Amino acid sequence: IRTSDSIMPKLNENIAKLTMGYALDRYMSKGTVIIPYTEFNKDSLIVPFLSDSTVTLYAEGPITIDHKTIKGKVVIISDRSISIGPSAHISDVQCYAPYIEFNNGFSGNLQAYATDSIVVGEKCEIKYPSVLSINQEKTSISALTLKENSMLYGIAFMNTKEDGSAPKSILSIAKNASVRGQVYSNNFTEIKGAINGSLYTKRFILRTPSSIYENTI
Repeated sequence: IRTSDSIMPKLNENIAKLTMGYALDRYMSKGTVIIPYTEFNKDSLIVPFLSDSTVTLYAEGPITIDHKTIKGKVVIISDRSISIGPSAHISDVQCYAPYIEFNNGFSGNLQAYATDSIVVGEKCEIKYPSVLSINQEKTSISALTLKENSMLYGIAFMNTKEDGSAPKSILSIAKNASVRGQVYSNNFTEIKGAINGSLYTKRFILRTPSSIYENTI
């Protein structure tokens, strides 16, 4: 047991750059097979990692994924939002959008990179190795939420920008929800569930119907 440093460790630069802008520059360029999501009518898309090209599913508007199988060297990008239903079979893909939502009962593994918010619904299982990430590109209110009875096996991190006057962003783990892995939040963290692993956070918050407690465990 030791006393931690008073300053939050910074994220690795290669992780901190994983934003929408990065995805658009890298995966909407030459060497990538780009399929507009509105034209993606197949039930499945499986791209081996030994394939020479990455396949990008892209939409300017919201993307809703359900009753589809998407696996392998695939990147999904939306300028608005990505919603993944419980009947979707997702494995090893990368998702980029301002807002990403996993509906109740989803099970799969992936890397989800949002610039605004991520919501994991109830009774979801985000399997290993997975990443839930918020990397803000501008100052705003963000939330990374793991709802009741859901589990994440992997990494959850929130990297926000603050100007001193902006409302605070919160990484929240609800009652009976748990993370097995690493959690990093350079803003508030609310833990009503459990973390089996490590937590790096700037400050704690606990919200109840009658009060709000800061830096209280």
